Amino acid sequence: MKKLKLALYLCGLSVAICGLSAPAQASPLMRLQCVTDSGTKLNALLDGPNQQLTIDGAIFQFTEIKNDSAGERLLFQRAVDDSRYQAALNISSSPILLDLVNGDKTLNFSCQSFKA
Repeated sequence: MKKLKLALYLCGLSVAICGLSAPAQASPLMRLQCVTDSGTKLNALLDGPNQQLTIDGAIFQFTEIKNDSAGERLLFQRAVDDSRYQAALNISSSPILLDLVNGDKTLNFSCQSFKA
């Protein structure tokens, strides 16, 4: 069920970003170019069918969709050794917002999306 929900969100998001003129060309893959206010950059690939968000080569697994006052967010998680990293992708905002969390440290990115 989670996989279907994520795939539907990504397909709808792809259609919204790329326009309604060619819905048959909507891709379940979305490339993101993100930057912080201080200029830190990253590239990400959102892969709906595999429920993954790849950020500069690091793979995060989809965990849930969360609706709250911040909007609709896709939550992802990654574990390395004893550390847990979380990524929250706010797909209801324009530009798309990406928050990366490692313990007490949070990086906030603003992203542009492109068809992959």
